[in-house]
Amino acid sequence: MISVVLPVRNSPKLTADCLDALGFSLEQFTRDDVEILLIDDDSDPDCQIIEIFKLFKDFSPFPTKIIKLNQRHHFLGACNYGLYFSRGDFILIVSNDMLITPSYIHTLVKVMSADAKIGILRGLMSYADGFPDLSVSPPLPVRDYEDIILFSDYVARYYQNSARNVSYVGFDSVLIRREVIDAIGILDPSYFGYFGEIDYGLRCELSGFSLQVALGAWLYHLGSGHIHYEISATGIDRATALKERTQLVNSAYQVFHSKWHLHRLGLPFSWYELLKGQTEVNPDLSKMIDFARVKEQGNLDLFVDPKQINLDACQIIDS
Repeated sequence: MISVVLPVRNSPKLTADCLDALGFSLEQFTRDDVEILLIDDDSDPDCQIIEIFKLFKDFSPFPTKIIKLNQRHHFLGACNYGLYFSRGDFILIVSNDMLITPSYIHTLVKVMSADAKIGILRGLMSYADGFPDLSVSPPLPVRDYEDIILFSDYVARYYQNSARNVSYVGFDSVLIRREVIDAIGILDPSYFGYFGEIDYGLRCELSGFSLQVALGAWLYHLGSGHIHYEISATGIDRATALKERTQLVNSAYQVFHSKWHLHRLGLPFSWYELLKGQTEVNPDLSKMIDFARVKEQGNLDLFVDPKQINLDACQIIDS
């Protein structure tokens, strides 16, 4: 069974479009093949995210659980609730600024099913934050969801079941094997917002699994959907929104730096210092951090107990 985890904060239009694409893409599966976990990360009430979730649940043929978080946990924190409540052999995490396709899900599942050593598997997408080499855009502007399906099908036919290793993972959309959660537990809650997924990927590798990209799996990703929404809904200027995001990244990087002893590699404690000299809009993190050497830094406890999840901070919406 596949557990689909969709964390959402605000952005009602993106969320509704994402759910429409998700529902269509899951039509290839039977009721017993899929469960869906919809997580509201303390969205503004005016966005009516719970109502959007309920409408989807009413028409979904699959078991669907709606989880309301009573305070903001950010994307990775919300993902942890998905990992905790999931029951599937594979867990598919999706961002609400994405439009997935039948080919995307089919290819991910087929590639992971063929290799028991793959722990976390991602695909290509129109914008892959931190992975410029995995960002693949259609040759012409996308007009509608049908264009997205057609290009996704083309990529699936072109690359078929080809896959290769990657040195780190982002959780924008990934497929996780159940055995990985059994081995290393959940995302480390010490991180808020960023670097928790990179930490999780390193722990996954150190537990004996690989991180890979399925080259035949492609989806459409707007990228920074929450920032686009904040700009349009609150009137905050883009520079301020990006500055606030970078401050969160810096704080999370410092947690990562301390935990993985990056000072031994001569890396600066400041994210701003690490970025110096980087000219790309979407820099490749593997060119700034040698992840092979990071994995050699000390003996860490790889397991983060799911019991750390604060169940008092969430509510299961039954109707």
